[in-house]
Amino acid sequence: MKDVRLIATDMDHTLLTEAGELPAHFGERLLALKEAGVEFAIASGRPMATLKDMFKDYAGLISFVSDNGAAVSHYDEEIFYSEVDRPSYLDMIRYTKEKTKGYPILCAEEGAVTEPDSKPFENFYRRFYTNIHYVDDLLSVANRANKVSVYFPEKDSQWQLDHHYGPVFGQEFSATIGDDVWIDLMNKGIDKGAGIRQLGQALNIKLEHMMAFGDTFNDAEMLAAVGYSYRMANATEGMERYAKFVAPSNEEYGVIQVIDQVLAAKKAH
Repeated sequence: MKDVRLIATDMDHTLLTEAGELPAHFGERLLALKEAGVEFAIASGRPMATLKDMFKDYAGLISFVSDNGAAVSHYDEEIFYSEVDRPSYLDMIRYTKEKTKGYPILCAEEGAVTEPDSKPFENFYRRFYTNIHYVDDLLSVANRANKVSVYFPEKDSQWQLDHHYGPVFGQEFSATIGDDVWIDLMNKGIDKGAGIRQLGQALNIKLEHMMAFGDTFNDAEMLAAVGYSYRMANATEGMERYAKFVAPSNEEYGVIQVIDQVLAAKKAH
């Protein structure tokens, strides 16, 4: 572990507890990693603006791979942004409205853009989107965006991916699930693995010197890419094929436990 130079972690069911809380003494670990010469990154499906707002108290200590890899920043510096062209995201929105029971959200630079019929879910959306804008017709917007997310309150996102979004959009775009309620649609080749590669290139850090943590399938490409890959003990069944190691569960602050091992290895070296 003494050769680790970058640690990236997913948030929900990984770094955060089931109550959505950060581990105790999280800030102290960030400072210790910086002193040890180790970069720290959050890799999440959440938008960049949301992540920066959530971690504003740790500015200068965290890089971000947001939107499941569609945007990457080192502290406040934008490194990468994968814009989905307007005709494509309108096709995704139109299909969702006409063929499914999902609620489409355009992930634009200025925030989440959705229609008023999503207002009953606003409290839940606020966990993921700092800024929410309502428009009467999503098909009329022309915002710069990097992703379309679809919310399925019936918790059948895997079925929707298998029967709708995979067959229709999978050849031209990246489609992934988040928990059992989200599907994200992005440009082809975009995922957390691609995002962590972009960050590594910008920081001149090789993949074999990276460590990553995740719990479900939108973390798979990131785990498969890095030298030190950890699935959480509470990970989704099937994730064992993507990770070399197992970290204790999020409720046991497993990410912090392994970070402490890295810091100990650095001190011993």
